[in-house]
Amino acid sequence: MKYNPKYKGQWSFDALISFVQAVPKAENDFAKLFPKIAALALQLPAAVRMV
Repeated sequence: MKYNPKYKGQWSFDALISFVQAVPKAENDFAKLFPKIAALALQLPAAVRMV
């Protein structure tokens, strides 16, 4: 939302929240996965400039 505030009122993460809550903790690696996704997302501006 901070990166593109134009869509602040339109974007929702409700489906992601519901999915994370529905998957049993024993069957997920979200605690490892989400920080990696966030790190990749933060690298995106630099990667796009290189292209």
